[in-house]
Amino acid sequence: YSKLPADIFSAPARTSSGPDSHAVVNSTPPIEGLHWVDKETRRKFIRVAFNLRKGMAHSISALYPPLRSQLSMYYYLLECMDLPIPQLYLYSHEDKFIKHKYVKRFLEQQRERGKDVEEIIFEGSEHVQHFRKYPEQYRSACVKFLQKVDSMSS
Repeated sequence: YSKLPADIFSAPARTSSGPDSHAVVNSTPPIEGLHWVDKETRRKFIRVAFNLRKGMAHSISALYPPLRSQLSMYYYLLECMDLPIPQLYLYSHEDKFIKHKYVKRFLEQQRERGKDVEEIIFEGSEHVQHFRKYPEQYRSACVKFLQKVDSMSS
């Protein structure tokens, strides 16, 4: 299935500084020479930096909308990428990192562009935990989607 023209997304959307800073701190080692700075303090500093960047990017985008796609991956995917027609979105209302309203907005905009969009909403699963919590449903949705795409390209 590696050459099929389709995309499967697990929670593509706008994120916020809180979850982003949490992810950065948990995925990077402490700053060399500053081991005394605890994780929560690092997270707060990173969150402030992300909020400043987001504020500046938002202001610049409001003044000159064509730059929006250069300042945000969400808008880059939405405005610049011609994503394949069949798309499958796997997400949850309980995702604390990526709000479901942004996923829903993104996939609705893809539908408005004439894309064939399917969505599976997993109840009670956190960010990228759908496969772990619902392995059969997740696997089945992906296989069924790939079979559909394969039949479309035959």
